Amino acid sequence: GIWAFMPLSRRRVVAAVGIFIAVTTFSSLLVMGSYLLHFEEYNALYKVGKTIPTPIIHVRYGYFLALGAIGATGLFMDRSVVSGRWRKLIIVMGVWLVVCVHILAVRTGIFALYGGFLSLGFAYAILRRGWRPLAISVAVIAAMLAGSIVLLPSVGNKLQYMMHDLMMLRTEGISPEYSDNLRLISIMHGMAIFVQHPLIGVGIGDVEDEMEVYYNERSPMIPQERRFPPISQYVFWLCGFGLVGTSILVGLLIYPLLRSGWQSYLLIGIYALTAFSFLAETTIQLQLGKTVFVLLVSVVSAGILSRSMQPGET
Repeated sequence: GIWAFMPLSRRRVVAAVGIFIAVTTFSSLLVMGSYLLHFEEYNALYKVGKTIPTPIIHVRYGYFLALGAIGATGLFMDRSVVSGRWRKLIIVMGVWLVVCVHILAVRTGIFALYGGFLSLGFAYAILRRGWRPLAISVAVIAAMLAGSIVLLPSVGNKLQYMMHDLMMLRTEGISPEYSDNLRLISIMHGMAIFVQHPLIGVGIGDVEDEMEVYYNERSPMIPQERRFPPISQYVFWLCGFGLVGTSILVGLLIYPLLRSGWQSYLLIGIYALTAFSFLAETTIQLQLGKTVFVLLVSVVSAGILSRSMQPGET
């Protein structure tokens, strides 16, 4: 569908990405408004491993907020927004979304956001041959992390819960009552399956059955409704496709980035943030995450390709 609009002007690319950032920002205003109205009640939820109510599942919502923030950063770094007024608006929305990611305190979203910012710092340092922006980005990330722990109750409560969760896993073993227990066990079982079938995996259709075998053998105390497939996109692929299939799939996914010639910080940021989220979440395994990722990558890469085309080319 996007290909039918080729060549895609820079203005249209900015409009498409800007709409995503604006919609995400509007949604976050509603969520944060609800948070302020129920401040004590919602902060107490983090002490028991829960989060602020969100329009969609909180892990996906955290990814979208982080994606909006990295999108605003990429537009600014690419100097795609020419008008000073719109540039200021993009910066304001980007900063707001960074704050919202921390208040929501979804660890995958925070980790992916920091990974995206660090990657943009590295990309800038390599492409512009100046390492000062990377040092600044590291310092800013450290300050944001420390400040959020001290100033935001949701982050502090979430950190306490996470430490308690990991301590329980170490001292008392697997417990189905703790989310980190379930996440780590699912990844461990997935890696065990991959070790047994390293080249081509077991096939996506058999991942669930193979995981059930490992749950029965190694963690039978986990109830049926809490036995998840590997909660890591990389491990899920390795488990189902093996090294061969995963390599092919990753190669196809990053082809637009390679084809663009690393010309856009926006595209680099989208890929980097998503790649970091893959470590502890199946970000694009479900249709919602897959659609948003593919849509943004397609729009941005189509715009880059349009600018490289000669007049009359199709």
